[in-house]
Amino acid sequence: MDSMRQQCVPQIVRAWYDIVSAYQSSDPEMCCAVLETMRRYISLIGIGLIAKDVFMPLLFELILVKGSSDQPRGAVAGCVLAVASKRMDPQSKLSLLKSLQISRVFALVGKDTDSELLSRIAALLIGYAVEALECYKRLNSEEAKQSAFNLLDEVLPSVFYVTQNSPDVTQLFIRNTLGSAVTSSSDRNIEEVEAALSILYAFGKPLGEGALRSGSGHLSELVPMLLATKFPCHSNRLVVLAYLDTLSRFPNSFRRTHSISPCFLQLP
Repeated sequence: MDSMRQQCVPQIVRAWYDIVSAYQSSDPEMCCAVLETMRRYISLIGIGLIAKDVFMPLLFELILVKGSSDQPRGAVAGCVLAVASKRMDPQSKLSLLKSLQISRVFALVGKDTDSELLSRIAALLIGYAVEALECYKRLNSEEAKQSAFNLLDEVLPSVFYVTQNSPDVTQLFIRNTLGSAVTSSSDRNIEEVEAALSILYAFGKPLGEGALRSGSGHLSELVPMLLATKFPCHSNRLVVLAYLDTLSRFPNSFRRTHSISPCFLQLP
């Protein structure tokens, strides 16, 4: 089995590259099918086969060239996200995230981007931000943590922008992140809670409480969830400030709540 993996998998990856290279203009549907297949297997194969000097430039060429079909570009975004999400030790992940130079796709979150492609780009940027945050939490040296923070700081403005343009992706991200933060230990989830609260704050800014009154969408679930939740790191100053700022976006919802938020009962 190991011999087969060593011989066949590189050949398969090379075939993916050759097909995408040859048919990127003439047969976008075939390219899209190959890219979607590739995305499914990136987590199972050696990351060096994809994240190298040959394949990654091709992927970014496809996603950045204006006038090309949006469907393959969206499939490329899925592949890049799969690369960024590959499980590995935090130091290797930090090096990988740096090598992606994700700032190249920031221009794609503009108003002229197709909504379906924007959704895929949004998922990529949010996923990248999550990985950068995870690196920050797991790394030990101050220099490495600062590098991870710089990556996060670089991508967050675009993440906040897509919260206004890709709400479904954003809502699911916030809900999942808050849920994870509640169940994680207090010494590991401070940054995660702060990030989720900050994104919820930015997301609620343009929508306001009208989105809650409609009774539909994940936002109508998130604010009651926020009010009813006690975070393990409730006493952290940054979390408290982010929490209060977020609640300020939905004052009527807070007044309509009959019970006092558990976080308020234990604020420092």
